[in-house]
Amino acid sequence: MNPNLSYSWINNSGISDYSFVEPNLSFQAQKTFSTFHLNINTGWGQRLLSPPFNALFLVESVYAVGNKGLRPEKGQSTHLNININSLATLPFSWNLNLNGFHRLTEDMIVWKRNSFGKYYPENVTRVKVRGLEASGGIGLFRGIIKLSAAYILNDAAIDTEGDFNRGNLP
Repeated sequence: MNPNLSYSWINNSGISDYSFVEPNLSFQAQKTFSTFHLNINTGWGQRLLSPPFNALFLVESVYAVGNKGLRPEKGQSTHLNININSLATLPFSWNLNLNGFHRLTEDMIVWKRNSFGKYYPENVTRVKVRGLEASGGIGLFRGIIKLSAAYILNDAAIDTEGDFNRGNLP
């Protein structure tokens, strides 16, 4: 069991400065078999993301305008990760990784265009995201040749009761 509390402040150029607090709890199990190693990790996390400073107080320009009424984003997430790796006992190596996740965000901050063509930030009440990330690979001739593949399925949708955009991408 791995509890964690983190705080980050990210300073990027433009409109993307932001900070967030994220407490989370995860559980991990590992088992080694005769030909492979299995690692299972599952967890839950909660996040509070403050609005970017520039999104709040951006001086109106030809391209964008700020919104002083922005609320912070609040989110919860769960995940399940399964990772399987071959051991060195085989003439070739392989790995497989599957990660499923579900996220629910309230008051998500999105940038929209107004009737004058300027971008402005606004809160969307509820957004849910669920997805699956899969990757795998095989190594031949002691890793001289490596073949790998990956696939990501990401399903994000507005989940606000009564919103005519419900079910659409945020």
